[in-house]
Amino acid sequence: MEKNENKKVIAYIDAANIILSCERLGIDLDFLKLQVYLKHKFRADEIYYFTANLKELVLLSGDGDFSMLLDYANENSIKVNLMPADKKSSSKILRIKSFLKIIFLEEIKSLITKEKTPAGT
Repeated sequence: MEKNENKKVIAYIDAANIILSCERLGIDLDFLKLQVYLKHKFRADEIYYFTANLKELVLLSGDGDFSMLLDYANENSIKVNLMPADKKSSSKILRIKSFLKIIFLEEIKSLITKEKTPAGT
């Protein structure tokens, strides 16, 4: 893959997902070797690892992207707060997980909505 000299290549790693997936596959992942690979293969200028503090877990999502992390949290008795946008856009699979505390964004919209600038200012 050739790098455009004017553009940076940035790698984002969902660390919790990769760690859990590798464990399931019996892979003892070495993040330093992974970093070298990403820099060599894709010429990554920057590499960011995203991970969760698994003591107070808050997820803002409405689909199943975090299902592996949710399963891990459930198996390890970690409290999870889920914040999807609304009931219609959230996955039914997530709504039936009894260990989740769900707060729909539409229910707190007055607390998280930008204030409108008065006209003429």
